Amino acid sequence: MESFFSSSSGWLALGLILIALEAIIPGYIFLAFGIGAICGGALHYIGLLPMLTEPVWLNTAMFVAVFSFIALLVLKKFFAKKSKQQDINNY
Repeated sequence: MESFFSSSSGWLALGLILIALEAIIPGYIFLAFGIGAICGGALHYIGLLPMLTEPVWLNTAMFVAVFSFIALLVLKKFFAKKSKQQDINNY
């Protein structure tokens, strides 16, 4: 299992699986993690990820977590519900 995530193809496959899972269970959570995994796998494939820790899978996982968080913030901002009605509790 460790060798699967040491390669970029493992992260890309995980990203595609998570994005496909988003079609079954909506909520933009799996989509954000899928985007993060694809970004991390792509940068690992290109060789642009700096090595901060020794195990390659742990290093890539840290960057996938950061990319997933950024993707989650962007998706929440992009798909936020805009209400035209003002809250009656605001004074």
